[in-house]
Order: sequence, then structure tokens, then C-alpha cells
Amino acid sequence: MGRPPAGSVAPMTTEPQPAPDGDDLPATLEQAAREELECLWDDLDSALSLVVTGAQWSIKCQQTADRIRALTIHLGACPWMNVPVTVLNSGHYERLHAGWGVPAPVDWSQVPQPTGIPGRYVISGGAAPSGG
Repeated sequence: MGRPPAGSVAPMTTEPQPAPDGDDLPATLEQAAREELECLWDDLDSALSLVVTGAQWSIKCQQTADRIRALTIHLGACPWMNVPVTVLNSGHYERLHAGWGVPAPVDWSQVPQPTGIPGRYVISGGAAPSGG
């Protein structure tokens, strides 16, 4: 079947389509697992943002954390700089790893801290926040 000519629109279909040639696919299973681990931290961040007011955790958070743990046990901790800043500042990253017995040091001097303005952060060079 081939690609449509440049500038044309591909027909809508419900059939799976092959990835375009030259797609940047992970070279190894380990690389794919590491990329998935990073994505799962983003998923946890999304799940945390949907938690009902007054609660700190949800079933979706727990399910995502369980999936993170499954990969972390085999791969080690996802580097903190690849984890959403909100997950770092909430303390979930460190608490989860500590509970799993997996070292996950964070360089708090490099982690952006909330400024008090929603969505705005600053690198303060300070200690770990007391949050969450």
C-alpha cells in the first residue's frame, strides 16, 4: 500500500498501520523498558492531578505505582531529572523508592521549586521540600 503523496490526507481506517520508515524505535528491550518507566512516571503525575480533593492517593495512582515498581526492581530508579517536577516536589518519588528499597538520590539544588504562582517554578538550590 505505500504512503499517500505529500500534501494529501491519508484515509481514515480502524486497521493498525505500520510505523513509518525511520521511526525512532528503541534499539533494545531494556531501552524500551526504560522509556516505558519514564512514561509511567508521567502517568502517575496525571493520576495524582485527578485525585479527589482531600485525598492524596487513588486506585489509579496505586496501579501506576505498581507498574513503576515492577520495572524499577529490574532496571533501577528512573533518573529524577526524567520525572515530572510535581512528583518530585510532592515527595512521592523518594517515598516510593524508599518503600521498595531502591536508592533514588535527588539533587535538590537542581529541582525546580514552586514559586506560589501556579505552573511557575524556580531552581532555588535548597533542601527537599516538605510536601505531600
